[in-house]
Amino acid sequence: MYDPSIIVHNKPSLSEEEVEAIAKPIQSNWVASGPITKIFQKEFSEYISGRSSQRLSFACSNGTSALFLALIAIDIHPGDEIIIPSYTCSALLNAINMCGGKAVLCDSQVDNPNPSKDEISKKVSALTKAIIVTHSFGIPSPVIEISTLGIPIIEDCCQALGTIINGKKTGNFSSIAVYSFFASKMITTGNGGMISTTNPVFAQRIEDYLDFDGRLEYKHRFNLQFSDLQAAMGRVQLEKLPSFILKRKNHAQAYIKILIGSRNLSYFHETTDEEFNHYRFILKFQSFESLLIAKNFFLHKGIQSILPVEKFELLHTYLAQDPKDFPNAEKFAATCLSIPVYPALQEEESRRIENALIELIS
Repeated sequence: MYDPSIIVHNKPSLSEEEVEAIAKPIQSNWVASGPITKIFQKEFSEYISGRSSQRLSFACSNGTSALFLALIAIDIHPGDEIIIPSYTCSALLNAINMCGGKAVLCDSQVDNPNPSKDEISKKVSALTKAIIVTHSFGIPSPVIEISTLGIPIIEDCCQALGTIINGKKTGNFSSIAVYSFFASKMITTGNGGMISTTNPVFAQRIEDYLDFDGRLEYKHRFNLQFSDLQAAMGRVQLEKLPSFILKRKNHAQAYIKILIGSRNLSYFHETTDEEFNHYRFILKFQSFESLLIAKNFFLHKGIQSILPVEKFELLHTYLAQDPKDFPNAEKFAATCLSIPVYPALQEEESRRIENALIELIS
């Protein structure tokens, strides 16, 4: 049951603008995928790469569908190997299995939840068809270095919409990228996702798959389409995205100011070369026991926190692989706690979180 006194970990940032936008397709009697979806796709491409870009984007039912379509686009066949992190959500594994591919798992870096180029290169074989590069929590992966391996990359930006690396938004470091618009993501359409590409062959394959019905000849396709109701909402959310990122950054900077100098508690922080979208604010503890103490402490203060990826969710756990081969992923799962940082936080709520942090470290 919903308790208004609890500061929830995730909350979408919605207003009357989204309500008014959704009313328009309802009034037009066209609510399925149609003209507003096409406009949203074009605006999304322009947001990622600018108006002069040849990028094409295709809205779809969710982020997992976008990953599946990306694998379809690069022509994955049964037995093809796709390298992915272990410390990530199961959507990557699900999409690969839907295509009949084989997931090859990598450990995280010591100080970054995403795998390094060296770790990935150890897993490359003659069967490697692609690498799914994640930017977990909005934290940039070393995607530029990984691209030098010469293996096709699918850039998973589901948590990294708006993150910038070397002056470019994530999604610009590969020929195909995927995004999620789930309720807890940087922008939301309730559910929904986007696949974006600069490769015309990939674009044709994606479009062919999405155009699933009424075709002259049959081949396996599935209905993964978006709707104009979602697109109307997405256009408003995309316009608000810069303000969302700024609010997240302000919350994060307030937390960092409190945490600087703490001997027992650290956090994932920015570097001079990257600009985070602050999708998550991750506290790092020295042990699982201290994490649980902090989690219960926050709950006592009416603040919900989560373990972003728990040990049972690690992909190597699901695949019954030796945890000794994934020491960094194991450590992150046992020592990382995410606290609220979303733009819909009210001033009184953000003060409560800041005061709880002060009390926790003291």
